[in-house]
Amino acid sequence: MKIKKLILVALFVSLFTSAQASAATCGVISGSMSGDNTSVGTTYFDEASLVDLSILGLGNGLAPGDAALAACSSETLVADQYQIDGVAWNDNLGFIDFSVTGNPEPVIIGPKAGSKRQLSGYAWNSVFGYIQMDGGATYGVTMAANGNLSGWGYSEAGVYLKFDGVNVKLPTSTLPVPKPGTCKDPGRVGPVCLEIPELSVDPREVIADGEDGYYVYLDLDDSKGQPVGIEKYKGIVLTFSWKDTVKINQMAGKKADSALVKIEEPWKFGQGAVVYKPVSVKMDLSDFVFVENGLYRMKKKISSYAPTTNANISYTTNTLSPIPLQNDIFLEPFTNDVIETNALEIKGVKYGPDKDIVFVNGKTNLALKFTPALSVGLLYADDLKDVITAYRGLPVPIFTQTAYHAESNLSASTPVVDYILDFSEEKTAQGGKCSSDEAQKFNFNFVGTSFSNVDKSSVLDNVDFDLVSNFSQMTVLAELTGVGEDSPCTFAEAPSLRTELSYYVGKTEVKYYSNKLPRAGGQSVANTAAEIRGNVYAQSSVSVNKDVAVSQETGSVNVNVVRDIVSQNVTKYIKNVDGINTGTCVINFISDELLQGSGCTKEVDYKHFQVGTEHIYYFKNGDVKLDFNKAFGDIEEGNWNGDIMIVVDGGNIYVENNVYNGTDSDATNNGQYLGLIAFQTAPDNGHLYLGSDVTNLQANIVVDGTMFSWEDGMSQNALGEPIWASTDVMIKTLNKQIFIQGNVSSRNTIGGADLDAGGKAYLLLGTGEVIEGTSFSVEERRRAQLYDLNYLRFFKLELAQGVDEEGNTYAVDQKCGSALNLDKILEAFSYKTWQKKYDKGNATASDEPSHSCGQKGLLTGGSDCKKDFYCDGINPLKKYSETVTATSGPDGDLVAPSKTANPGVYARGLDGAEAPVYIYYLAPSSTSFVFSQSGSSQLK
Repeated sequence: MKIKKLILVALFVSLFTSAQASAATCGVISGSMSGDNTSVGTTYFDEASLVDLSILGLGNGLAPGDAALAACSSETLVADQYQIDGVAWNDNLGFIDFSVTGNPEPVIIGPKAGSKRQLSGYAWNSVFGYIQMDGGATYGVTMAANGNLSGWGYSEAGVYLKFDGVNVKLPTSTLPVPKPGTCKDPGRVGPVCLEIPELSVDPREVIADGEDGYYVYLDLDDSKGQPVGIEKYKGIVLTFSWKDTVKINQMAGKKADSALVKIEEPWKFGQGAVVYKPVSVKMDLSDFVFVENGLYRMKKKISSYAPTTNANISYTTNTLSPIPLQNDIFLEPFTNDVIETNALEIKGVKYGPDKDIVFVNGKTNLALKFTPALSVGLLYADDLKDVITAYRGLPVPIFTQTAYHAESNLSASTPVVDYILDFSEEKTAQGGKCSSDEAQKFNFNFVGTSFSNVDKSSVLDNVDFDLVSNFSQMTVLAELTGVGEDSPCTFAEAPSLRTELSYYVGKTEVKYYSNKLPRAGGQSVANTAAEIRGNVYAQSSVSVNKDVAVSQETGSVNVNVVRDIVSQNVTKYIKNVDGINTGTCVINFISDELLQGSGCTKEVDYKHFQVGTEHIYYFKNGDVKLDFNKAFGDIEEGNWNGDIMIVVDGGNIYVENNVYNGTDSDATNNGQYLGLIAFQTAPDNGHLYLGSDVTNLQANIVVDGTMFSWEDGMSQNALGEPIWASTDVMIKTLNKQIFIQGNVSSRNTIGGADLDAGGKAYLLLGTGEVIEGTSFSVEERRRAQLYDLNYLRFFKLELAQGVDEEGNTYAVDQKCGSALNLDKILEAFSYKTWQKKYDKGNATASDEPSHSCGQKGLLTGGSDCKKDFYCDGINPLKKYSETVTATSGPDGDLVAPSKTANPGVYARGLDGAEAPVYIYYLAPSSTSFVFSQSGSSQLK
């Protein structure tokens, strides 16, 4: 009777069944087996194969016809142990039943022992009775690692069944399912198939404009794979199971959780941004339209007014291959509220009286994507693209661009963008250099436009979308007010810029996150500062950074004293200068008796005289350019010979190349003294211009004007100030170190460009001009920086570049020694977050996320890794060091630029020092008369 019951099921199985119901829980059993005599026949496990049904008086057919009844493997409650359930067909015996239900000892696949597993328990056949799988040393069935069965089972009828030829897939290898979007594919299983072509065979961007969307297609077959009409399913309902967290307002703290999953029209009821999604749909022509025989399309389209997280992306701009990043996932959290992503996923669809399950496109949790109709596109700060590294007091340009999607049908009121600038007070205080009170005194604001401060965040709100639809620029600035100059608190941690885009559809406001910075974690707002050892006679004695090896000492603020002494000593030896009218003298080599170059004729362009050991070359009404980057005989690059003073009266001095007599390890001048002196007769002369390629200058400098950084070919204004195209160009051009040995007396300032230094509310220029106020334009800031010695150069450490396993170039994580793509960076970030919680007892070891070791951590054979070398992400400000200091540590990734790859960026004689500006005292000649008064040098 049992045979009759099963075969009826096989032959008259309802169309409402689907093998996909077991796809997630059962492993396929395939192949066939025989016995020890002809009476055993052949047993078939392939559910889709035609078998001989002649013992029932029938021809060939499917047995079982219901794929859900086919024998398969499934997990048990015991670890690493599985059971076999369902039936197989034997052409002589009928069904062999492995069903668990009602079986006192079901067939069990035991745990792995070596390379095999032992089967135990019993199957049932109405002719042979129980079939035992394990007979101890006498017989038994085992499974190899590849799933092949071998050995014998023994029946109550005294007949052996040989299991060789049968293969078992454990449930991790699921039943075959249709390839995504290919309901007509031969691999399809089951009569009902659902697909969304836009997510499979015909992928395209679907726009979140409330009109564009996804159509669901329904494909119906009979048990023979032939198309059938939808009328066969009259009264049957498709019930969709969803994840829906697509919010009208996606801002931090706003959550949908599970409130939207059963609402078909969340937008209509003000509950969410999805306009329509099917929840309960009839399988008839009231909800579907006919396409072709067996194929139907849902009448309504799935659409949304807000983008989903998986399609709301921006791209990195500093990686060789741009990496997509989700705009609402922030590497530097700006709030304690959890930001719930906007997600729309079809988990599965139930249908029929047995609640069978079909998966759309053959996938569980099929994610639908909605691309933003409006977005903030290009966004980067300065030339750093994916991070913000803002020098304290130095304006940083932020470049941005907004755009409509080209195919959007959105009909909305004028959209607006909010730009929100922020930093982490908590992280700033955690560094140990800033107190909590000091951390609160940092301001990180927009410049030159109206903004508001909300909880220390600077908000540039209600920016008209149309006004920034093309490429545009805004500027940000970091300041520290009310903190004494002796405080070690010099930088703010974790600066960020996020954008929030909003628009109205009718009376409903849609709001979501768009592009943001940083796209990589771990940057700070820092200040740049010169390291000065010795006397510098300047306009300001403010030190913005006491946290250097030797503090800045500015000496007298009255540069006129030095100028007057030098002028008196020089001019009393000049009897007749009327005949000198210099244009420009380019000096390639100079010594006590020799000047070689161009445009330099003695007594016509200059006068030469000697006092003691000092040789004075005097020029009037013209400029002098020092181009020592040429060899004359045995003279090496950068050398001069003797005790030389170059005096320019009514002109400027340009230093185009290094003026240096030392070696890499020896920073002395080898007894060769040089003085550079410029007297001013008009605002545009009396200056010294240091070329951008100059890394070393050994000279005692006295200029009535200012010592400026300069690029060959650039112009100056009426005050002699170099005109830089932008702050960005200035930073890129002045990217080398500079090491000045000697003394500097000039109209420069130290800290004059820093509003926050000492709490002063003004900028100080070298001209003596004071710009008062608390808010300044970019141009005013840049002018002040031209005079400030702290901004003479912008040399900095950098992120080393490396190649990952796929050949793409990314920044190298110095801790683990590997180039990290976005996935690895996020993995490291996730692991660090878990580690902090674990250390505090708020997480368990079972929650530990995956993590990478990188090249440094590999053990022999690469099978494991050392925990000390887990990749920890990219920190683009802190210097990498195995030991922890205030500015370095193993979590930092900045390294000094390679001397091999960048030989011209380092100054010689500094022995690896890595600050941008060094001014060290080097005394003039002890016999110098130029720098003496009453026989005593004034600059010793």
